[in-house]
Amino acid sequence: MPQTASGPRPSDRWIPWAIVAFFVVLVSTLVPMCVIAIRTNPGVVTNNAYEKGLAYNKLIQDGEQQAALNWRGDLTVTELPGGKIHADFLLTGADGKPLENAEVKLWLVRPAQAGNDRNASMTLVSGGHYGADIALPERGLWEARVSATCDGHNFQTVRRVTLP
Repeated sequence: MPQTASGPRPSDRWIPWAIVAFFVVLVSTLVPMCVIAIRTNPGVVTNNAYEKGLAYNKLIQDGEQQAALNWRGDLTVTELPGGKIHADFLLTGADGKPLENAEVKLWLVRPAQAGNDRNASMTLVSGGHYGADIALPERGLWEARVSATCDGHNFQTVRRVTLP
């Protein structure tokens, strides 16, 4: 019976190179993916989500207080020449009478594009009507948010407005 030589065969010399090639391919695939993951959108939808979650009960309580006031707010937006709009807000109390001593603020937010938001303080025009003129940079869909504070109570409303 012939004896065979012990030790590595000549064909086994490629095995260490196969292991090295495996890790080179793995690293060359993962490094670009890590770079892309770091440079792109982090996926954060809401900043300070935990704190906002803890304050959620306060938001519910504020909504119940606003409903108990039984105030009504009616926002009307009309287009003016020169790319401006006129916002008219009528605030009435539970008895249907206009509230004339309120501090009213208006925010116009563009849901589809950040950076174009506008805000203004609305002034009393007459009979519970508060008005403001605002220049908008673009036409399209806007979200009008109104906050009115009167006698220590706050009333808020939101309305979507489309400017053709």
